[in-house]
Amino acid sequence: MRYTSLVIASVLCLTPALGGCSKVEEKAAEKAAEKATGGQVDIDSKTGQVKMKQKGADGKETEVQLGQNTTVPADFPKNVPVYPGAKLMASVSISQGENGHMLTLSTKDPVSAVLDYYKKNLAGFKVEGELGGTDTTILTMSSDTQTVSVTASKSSSDDSTMIQLTASKRKAE
Repeated sequence: MRYTSLVIASVLCLTPALGGCSKVEEKAAEKAAEKATGGQVDIDSKTGQVKMKQKGADGKETEVQLGQNTTVPADFPKNVPVYPGAKLMASVSISQGENGHMLTLSTKDPVSAVLDYYKKNLAGFKVEGELGGTDTTILTMSSDTQTVSVTASKSSSDDSTMIQLTASKRKAE
């Protein structure tokens, strides 16, 4: 998964440079990313949208969406709320191994408001741990069947808060 993340980051670095490129150049970038990841890649140079699908050895699929028009995966857990008013920046749906999801969001609300929201709105979840730093706090909560992690970080470039929301099935003990 780490290798795939590096390739995705590379594609993201290329995508802004693709603005105004021809379809031939767009397709060449997609083919290069597909060769590197072994997955199916679709780049829309007009919007900066990147979508990637990759099947694992178990035949299950991982899907990644980045950029404008990114959507919450249809199978994202309904009992895990998306922070209200936040802009969705990226989504990852992992079917390989244990099902899991990761959303990257941005909001103008402070870190403390984000954490308070999740503590109040994850019904049936208990706080397992909270690790705070100067500008970043990680909150881990779990229920009988799921684990949710909320990482909220104050942006150094503006007044926004970046949220990484991860939800996965809880592993049997």
